[in-house]
Amino acid sequence: MWNRKCGEILVEYVKKLNDNNIRYFILRNYQGLPFDNQSKDVDIVIEPEKIKQAHTLLKQIMNGAGLEYYDEFRTGAMICCHGMSLKQKTAIHIDIIEGLSIKGIELEDFSRLYKNTISYNNLTVLQPQYEAFWLYIMKVTGQKKLQLKEEYSKKIINLIRNDKEFFLEEMSRRMWGSYGRHIEKAIKEDRIDVLFKEHRKISKNIIFSLTKKKPVKVLAGRMEFVLEKIHRILFRYRKFSRTFCVIAPDGTGKSTVIDKVIEKINYYYICENKCNLYHFRPGIIPNLKDVFGKKKEEQNLEEDYAQERKKLEQANPKCSFIRICYYSFDYIVGWRKKVRRDVHYDRYSVFYLYSYDLIVDPKRSKINLPYCVRRFFVALTPKPKVTFVLKARPQVIHNRKKELTIEEISRQSAEYERLKKYYKKIYYLNAEDDVDTISNEMLKIVFDNCLEY
Repeated sequence: MWNRKCGEILVEYVKKLNDNNIRYFILRNYQGLPFDNQSKDVDIVIEPEKIKQAHTLLKQIMNGAGLEYYDEFRTGAMICCHGMSLKQKTAIHIDIIEGLSIKGIELEDFSRLYKNTISYNNLTVLQPQYEAFWLYIMKVTGQKKLQLKEEYSKKIINLIRNDKEFFLEEMSRRMWGSYGRHIEKAIKEDRIDVLFKEHRKISKNIIFSLTKKKPVKVLAGRMEFVLEKIHRILFRYRKFSRTFCVIAPDGTGKSTVIDKVIEKINYYYICENKCNLYHFRPGIIPNLKDVFGKKKEEQNLEEDYAQERKKLEQANPKCSFIRICYYSFDYIVGWRKKVRRDVHYDRYSVFYLYSYDLIVDPKRSKINLPYCVRRFFVALTPKPKVTFVLKARPQVIHNRKKELTIEEISRQSAEYERLKKYYKKIYYLNAEDDVDTISNEMLKIVFDNCLEY
């Protein structure tokens, strides 16, 4: 994804930082920059006092570079900034970081870090030994699991073997008591594996040492971190929820289109898991068939739905009422649990079918209730930010999938068209177009409704 355009943006950003006397350094994976990047993004550490100014400058530069969309995600001291252009088919991901801190705890004074920087292709970066050392500290401190890429492990091991005195000196400044002496002894004896096996104990010791030295600053940082996390959990999902659903009669190619859209969202975010896909409902409670003992492996979503359409006469109003209450509960509660979690982890929530299908195709869910009752329950469910309806001629749909009659397809198509009278943000797309055309149109609508610019 990283191309010349991305390199030009980075060069301009660095120039603006220098012009505004904002100190910075690129944390790691700078080899090849500005025009070649082996990583997915660029991590830039900014002096804490000027993080707001640096953030504003980056947004302005991305906007001025002709990137139609901008997105950001804040977590702790880091702001993940995404600039995207559908016209240019390019995207850039830059993380700006407020000093070096973990979960509100400042690991090192920025000025001291900055003294140990060098110039690389007109970019300010940490000296190689400091880069490797801080790679270890940041991967260890405050982490329950040690997640190190093989290339990072090699960097750390090479640093210890080639410059053991440096590593010992830096570690001794951050460790305390008898355990600190234990680690020092292990390094001197070349037992490097201890640094990885005992990472949780090392993390606790580093945090204890920092707290002992600067108790007020550590406490204030931790409180700020916790409050920011509470705000993200309780309030952010209401304002920043990114949800969309795709509904249509069977045979319009919903699955294929959704897969393609998810692929493109991942492409522009330079990520592999930017979306969470749901089938029909959030799924906070099990399928009724699971409740009544049908083995999950025996189920096939489309086959079951086909059978249920034929068995509508078996669904009496009482059972139907219980069923629609059950589904509505899942939407109301599941939305607040699962969709909120998606927002917390900065993911899109994508629904294959939605509660609207309780109105359009009640047979799919084995519901036999009047139209007004079904509409009432659907009105109780949370609504996605955007709803897509795939349209095609009944004969075309029937030729693709002969599960439904032409008459039933025509009826459902009319009901989907009727939805726009009652609900907002419904977009009708031509399912007879090729998948790439449909997904591009869908992606633009999603970005237009969910992102800045």
